[in-house]
Amino acid sequence: MQCRCGAATKGRSSVVNKLEAELSYQECDPCGRVHIEHLKVRGQIVARGRQASEIFNGDLERFLSTPQQAGFAF
Repeated sequence: MQCRCGAATKGRSSVVNKLEAELSYQECDPCGRVHIEHLKVRGQIVARGRQASEIFNGDLERFLSTPQQAGFAF
């Protein structure tokens, strides 16, 4: 993926092993921009973009313990 500054971004991820959660994002080393892709829990995508970042950086355990609506095709 290419950043708005023109440099190439690198795919990275942050993981919380005990919750089986992984936040995937693209990061641009030259300018520092970050583009959040998605949040996966137990292999399933549960959120994308800003919402994924807010959940991952917020109270992830409480989010996972709350029943979520099903049937969304991400």
